[in-house]
Amino acid sequence: MKTNLQAERVIVRRFRADDLLDLYEYLSDADVMRYEPYAVMDLAGCQEELAYRCNNADFFAVSLKENGKVIGNL
Repeated sequence: MKTNLQAERVIVRRFRADDLLDLYEYLSDADVMRYEPYAVMDLAGCQEELAYRCNNADFFAVSLKENGKVIGNL
């Protein structure tokens, strides 16, 4: 995807290196991860996962328009 997709409140875009803390916030939460196909991750695991997602065309970050915070992924 060469351009971002925008809706009223969110932007769908490629993952970036500066998304680490936002990604960690939800990938480290057991309640969020309950129905995901992978386990809860620590910060080191999230760093590896982010590197993978930044270089993989299958993942997109969903971020809030108002502040850029990543709240999920596709």
